[in-house]
Amino acid sequence: MSQPSILFEPLPHRGRLFKYFEKKDYALSWERGGQIPISLASSFLSNHRDGIFTPDEVLQARLVGCKKSDFRGILELGPDVRGGRIHNIGFKDFGDDDFTYVKHAEIDHFEEDAYILCMSTVLSAGLMAMLKKSCAIEILDLERLRSSLDEVLGKKSVSGSVRYTNNEDRGHFMKSEADSWQEEYRMAWTSSGQPTVWVDIPEGIGKMIDFGDRA
Repeated sequence: MSQPSILFEPLPHRGRLFKYFEKKDYALSWERGGQIPISLASSFLSNHRDGIFTPDEVLQARLVGCKKSDFRGILELGPDVRGGRIHNIGFKDFGDDDFTYVKHAEIDHFEEDAYILCMSTVLSAGLMAMLKKSCAIEILDLERLRSSLDEVLGKKSVSGSVRYTNNEDRGHFMKSEADSWQEEYRMAWTSSGQPTVWVDIPEGIGKMIDFGDRA
C-alpha cells in the first residue's frame, strides 16, 4: 500500500502554516536543518480529549444511509468492514418500541495507523496553550518539506487541512467537531510499524515566531 486509506479527501490550503512545540530546542531543526520525529497516529490516541490527544485517531469510519445507533443491540460493526453494503433491512430491539429500517447503506469501519505530521493554519498564543506547547515556528517552504520527507520515508504523502464533523464519520482527515479548535493541517504516510521515525529535513524549512504581545 503506497498511501494511507483516504475515506475523506483533505481540504486544500494555500495560506500560512505553523507548528507548535513543547520546547524551543525541538524547533531548532526546522530553522537550521536536522532530524525531526514523525510519529504514528496511534501515538495521539487517548480515551479522553486532552491537548493533542483524542479518542478518534486510527478509526476510519464512513457511514452513508445509516448511523451506528441504528444497529445498537442488534448488529455490531466489526473492526475491519471495508465497502460494506446493507439493503432493505428492518429490525426492532426487544424492549424498545422503535422500529429501525435501513433501505440502503454503505459502511466502512476499520482501524488503520499512519505516520502523521501535524501543523495548524492558525497562529495564536491561546491555541498554543490549549495544545500545551510553549513555542511555534512558521513553515516557510511546505513543498520542500513535503518532497524531503517523501524521499526519506520512501512513501508519497497525502496532505491538506482536516475536515470536522458532528456525525460519526472519521478518518485521517476527518475528525470530530470537538477538535475543530486545532485548525489542523496534516501530512500522512503509510505506516511501517515503528512508533516513531526520525528523518532529516534541510535548513530553512521554518522560522521561529516571536510572540511578544500576541494574544
